Amino acid sequence: MGASSSIPTDPNQRVQVIAAGYGRTGTVSTALALERLLKGPVLHGGSQLLVRDDKYCKLWLDAYKAKDAGDKKKTLKLVKEATAGFVATADVPPVDFIPELMELYPEAKVVLVRRDPEKWWKSVVALTSKATPWWLDVAMAPIPGWRYIPAFMRRFSKSFLGLAGVSDDKASPAELIERGGPFLLVAHNRRVRSVVPKRQLLEMELREGWKPLCQFLGVRVPKDPFPRANDAKAVDEHAARIFTRVLQVWVGIFSTTAVVVYTGWWLWRNKQQSLIRAWKSLKTMDVRKAFGNVWKSIRLIDLRKSFGRVWNFFKPANIKKSLGAVPKAVWPESKKPVVEHSTGYSSIWLE
Repeated sequence: MGASSSIPTDPNQRVQVIAAGYGRTGTVSTALALERLLKGPVLHGGSQLLVRDDKYCKLWLDAYKAKDAGDKKKTLKLVKEATAGFVATADVPPVDFIPELMELYPEAKVVLVRRDPEKWWKSVVALTSKATPWWLDVAMAPIPGWRYIPAFMRRFSKSFLGLAGVSDDKASPAELIERGGPFLLVAHNRRVRSVVPKRQLLEMELREGWKPLCQFLGVRVPKDPFPRANDAKAVDEHAARIFTRVLQVWVGIFSTTAVVVYTGWWLWRNKQQSLIRAWKSLKTMDVRKAFGNVWKSIRLIDLRKSFGRVWNFFKPANIKKSLGAVPKAVWPESKKPVVEHSTGYSSIWLE
């Protein structure tokens, strides 16, 4: 981990070089050198996992699952998708798929960087202890892409132990430190030699610089010095950025939660106070007396008498009597037609 991540822009580019050295063998320097020589994006696995989205990270985890399940066709498909557009690969996860990469890119050249196994193991232990605290799963959970880092650390541990013939689906970084050792690098290098044809394999040490690498790739030696990335320093810088980002995310989560909780408590408290006030108001009222007064008011109205009058009006005899008081037409000879109302009131002439 630690290289600046390259993002592919042309999906038609194919992998030309596979840097097969395991993590902590100078993979950052190797990736930078290949990017300089091949003039294209290099897939440095550790760096890609820190900057890519959930979809890309899950793509590699699915490739691991397919390989564990023995589904070669699916494994090749996923690895091809994950490496599309890159001109070279380095670091994990790619180094765990060297046989698949050789099948997908049969003309690719392979560079195996050697390192003293004892120094290598001390570096691995230091990185693993620093990068896998007990709270990592919880801390990374809300962060896209990074939420898969704990799963990758467990998967890398399983791959490491697999080099020693140890098969454990629940392998953890802690178990790797306990059961691993310098022999793991020896086993990895041996496996690379067994799957890569000699004519396509270069073994070198970083202190040799540009010359062996450029001769192997058939390119000119750059005037620039060979990249000397400090992996340990790069990891520390990445760790600092990760910690800062995680802290920002969780501060935001806790702040939002605090606001929501306080708002809910405030609303609940005010609702409770409103209910208490309403109850006290009801207690101060003589409800029975109030409803009794309403009933008395209703009783003051003689409903039967009022409805009786209405009923009497609508009796057939009374209706006939009422209809008898209709206007009578009178036609005086010297006047226009008028209507005389004989309803018991004074006669009204309408002209």
